[in-house]
Amino acid sequence: MNLYRLLNKRVLSFLLIASTSAGSAQEHALDWQQLFSGPVAQEMLQWELDPTVLSGLGLDVQAMERMRSALMEALASGSLEALAPLRPYAEQALSLAEADPGWRPFAAWLRQRLDYFLVAEEVIKERRQAARPKTMPPQILKTERDYHVWYNKIANRNPPKRARAFVPALKPIFRAENVPEEMVWLAEVESSFDPAAESPAGASGLYQFMPATAERFGLVLKPQDDRLDPRKSARAAAQYLQILHRRFGSWPLALAAYNCGEGRVGRLLKKSGGKTFNDIAPHLPAETRMYVPKMRAVVQVREGVDLRTL
Repeated sequence: MNLYRLLNKRVLSFLLIASTSAGSAQEHALDWQQLFSGPVAQEMLQWELDPTVLSGLGLDVQAMERMRSALMEALASGSLEALAPLRPYAEQALSLAEADPGWRPFAAWLRQRLDYFLVAEEVIKERRQAARPKTMPPQILKTERDYHVWYNKIANRNPPKRARAFVPALKPIFRAENVPEEMVWLAEVESSFDPAAESPAGASGLYQFMPATAERFGLVLKPQDDRLDPRKSARAAAQYLQILHRRFGSWPLALAAYNCGEGRVGRLLKKSGGKTFNDIAPHLPAETRMYVPKMRAVVQVREGVDLRTL
């Protein structure tokens, strides 16, 4: 569920096609040269190239490698400054995906991830404008500011259309697993309540389970994929969240583990000696640092409660 691992050739193909489409109209052209010349692209990752991706795109192999490296490094890094410049590219990829019914699963997945690029811009802007009081720990202040940016964004957004049917049906499942029913809204963050959502790496369903994690919680993948069953996916998500909460003792930490892996969160807590999400936030991937305050904002807006007090 780490965004670094979720990007693959399909996502990058869309981004390349988006850049080509934009190039046909100069007023909307994206500046790839500027993207590649930034600090994000200084250390390029070595990937095997899919020749079919290059067909008809007008980009040479070197540009392809640099573009892939810039995207992957930004999404895997802890830097919001690396994410912000990529927002136009992600927006165009989503636009193309939503225009083709065959790409519905990918579009459902990307729709929520686009928020990370958008909010990265807003968070950076607010941090630059706000003076930092010396009496408050800098990182706590940062995470609170991040949360308020998310809150303002979610407060002005209607719930996904499918939430009206799914939320009442799935809340009893969370209660039965001794998990607060408000956690049902994780499906908004993961999939926009679209059971068909599928990440490029193969995570599927309302709660975006990878195959191995799905099987860990009793979901079968063949002949029919249980991850696409909203009730079964919800039960598995509730069971996993309960395990994570029991281990880490707070919902913010449990959600961080759900997103980037329980092993990673455990190691960071041990290494830093920290006990809270704020303690380890500076060392988490940029996606996870935004994923947790986003879910907190969703629960606050949709249910009127603070995730930290559940």
